[in-house]
Amino acid sequence: MRKPVIALMALVGVGAAALLLLTGAMRAAAPPIPPHVLWGNVTVGGGPVADGVSIAAKIGGVTFSKCIKPVDLTTGPCVTKGGQYGTDVTGYQFQVVADNSDTPERDGARAGDTIQLFVAGVAAQSITFKSGTVNDGTSNPFDLTVTAIPTTSEPTGPRPTASPHVQGPLRM
Repeated sequence: MRKPVIALMALVGVGAAALLLLTGAMRAAAPPIPPHVLWGNVTVGGGPVADGVSIAAKIGGVTFSKCIKPVDLTTGPCVTKGGQYGTDVTGYQFQVVADNSDTPERDGARAGDTIQLFVAGVAAQSITFKSGTVNDGTSNPFDLTVTAIPTTSEPTGPRPTASPHVQGPLRM
């Protein structure tokens, strides 16, 4: 009778040790790190930027920005409107997302990273990432300035015209 009791105690002991190893190996998920929120005016060549110009934030050449509509948390375009980005005028909050420390890949900014902002692909100002920082209200705008941005223009020269379609046999 002693042998079954000892075997049962050994089995319970092994199970408890395995459970302790598994729970010790699994760490609690870290709470999400808040983004760095930016907003401000955008000027090109000394004047306000046109509507619809793209704004991006990159770290080491990788884009880590997104634009969120605060009312329903949907994402949208990171573009200018009324000479501004990331404001109520645009309807979207401009965020530089933070890295998720629970994943092995780099998927956002880390404390102390230099964020390079771009206006239509042209480097503008840079700022240091600080999780949870909100450059908001009237006290902390982060304005962007570039001397020029690429323009798109209509091609010059003659435009192709449609050839008339001739039905029937060709006559010579």
